[in-house]
Amino acid sequence: MRKEILDIIVASQTDLVNNLKKSLATYESATDLDEESTIDLDDQSHQADLQDLKMEMNQKLRMEENDLVHIKSLRTREADQIQEGALVETENAFYFVGFAFAPIEYEGKKILGVSLHAPAFAANEGKTKGDEMVLGENKQKIKNIY
Repeated sequence: MRKEILDIIVASQTDLVNNLKKSLATYESATDLDEESTIDLDDQSHQADLQDLKMEMNQKLRMEENDLVHIKSLRTREADQIQEGALVETENAFYFVGFAFAPIEYEGKKILGVSLHAPAFAANEGKTKGDEMVLGENKQKIKNIY
């Protein structure tokens, strides 16, 4: 089950990286304005705004690519307690510890990412199967950890 869920997370992260690359290519073409043929200040201002967005998107892309490499490196690491790389199963969801990402649907449950910097990680680190996992105001019993 762990491999299957991690494959889904990797596929989702890969899709995110590919979508960012496509968006970045759009910004690349939009910012490729011939400055000599453009004397309109509004055009130059718009180009500067697009350059800023392009830089931000490049940073986001690099971060997501690094996350993808790290997620892949954690694929084979199994755990018996909540720690980086652990896949925690509760009644309602799966939690992958190490990265925050958009929820993914899997067999009627959500797969959610928990950042190592999140209060949820700090509150639950080291817990094992059968313990209660505290997520904000909610408590969920840990069914399994992979």
